[in-house]
Amino acid sequence: MESSPQTQRSTPWPWRFWGIQWNAAPSIRATLALLVVVCVLPISLVAAFLFVSYYEREQSQLSKNAINRAQGFVLAVDREFAATQSALFALSTSHRLATGDMEGFHRRALEALANVRADSILVLDRSGQILLSTRRPYGDSLPKVADPKLLERILETGEPGVSDLFLGPITNQPIFTVGVPVRIDGSIAYSLNAIFTYQQFMALLQAHAFPETWRVVITDSTHRVVARSHEVEKFLGKPVSPSLLARMQTSNEGSVDSITLDGIPVLTAYSKSPVSQWGVALGIPKTELTAGLRHTLTRLILATAGALGLGLWLAWFVGGRVAKSITALAQPAMELVSGAELDIPPCTSKKPTQCARRCFRHRSRFESPSTTPITTV
Repeated sequence: MESSPQTQRSTPWPWRFWGIQWNAAPSIRATLALLVVVCVLPISLVAAFLFVSYYEREQSQLSKNAINRAQGFVLAVDREFAATQSALFALSTSHRLATGDMEGFHRRALEALANVRADSILVLDRSGQILLSTRRPYGDSLPKVADPKLLERILETGEPGVSDLFLGPITNQPIFTVGVPVRIDGSIAYSLNAIFTYQQFMALLQAHAFPETWRVVITDSTHRVVARSHEVEKFLGKPVSPSLLARMQTSNEGSVDSITLDGIPVLTAYSKSPVSQWGVALGIPKTELTAGLRHTLTRLILATAGALGLGLWLAWFVGGRVAKSITALAQPAMELVSGAELDIPPCTSKKPTQCARRCFRHRSRFESPSTTPITTV
């Protein structure tokens, strides 16, 4: 039902703006209360918008910082590989390998194991047969490598390399290996390898002191978990989460919203090494990222509610005082219009002329146009 033009004219502008129609003019208290709401709410909304924009910029900067930290950790992983390769190259120059003294080289490898910081050292021939391992006494029967991908790559390129995670033929445990070629008379005769378990890289991970709530993962080139900050035994050898896997397969670094293997929503920053193709992923829990936003928004809402409540109370108080004054004038006005005699208090001013003028102005406000003005003396 549409309001009449007369009703629309009797409704003050602020109320028409909000779509509120009155059959009579609203009270002074109601109008002042609306004025308070109109003043407080827009300022609060603008403050909330500015804070959310600031929060989004902070989130973007945090993502960049996390990517930089992942890049730094990948460099640390590559440095471990490079240090191991250097130690293996030094060990490969032993004359015992050149002369075929495998028993003597076995003793030398045991001595060098502490410098390599690996789980064990072994020697492979070109067919993938393990000739010796520091995990076994010299002379024990040793198996062949079931999947000699790293050996084939070393024989093909003549360059050192790093394997992916695989099941070790001696320990039947998940391991990975760093290998270097051993050249005798200008040709590659053996592959000298250092064997690592996830424990060695767990020590590297702990040395970087990431926050306890973060999920930090080291992956091989197939994006399987090699080391993890939480529940590594449970997820060792498993692929990373599908959303992270899709991103790591298409780019070497970036960030993505994902859910960890243990079901925690995170913002994940990742980086992959262009040398080894191993990667690092840092998962920052979403609850940790949004905690500051929630607390600030809560404070903003409480401050807005407090300002609005105080403003409404003041509007109600001031409106009541104004309404009381107007109500006090209503009865004299009605008596003046009806022709009744007004009870005007005597003038106490020391200047009677000024008092008479004020009295005339006061009475003329209530007279109708047809009323004869009161003559002053």
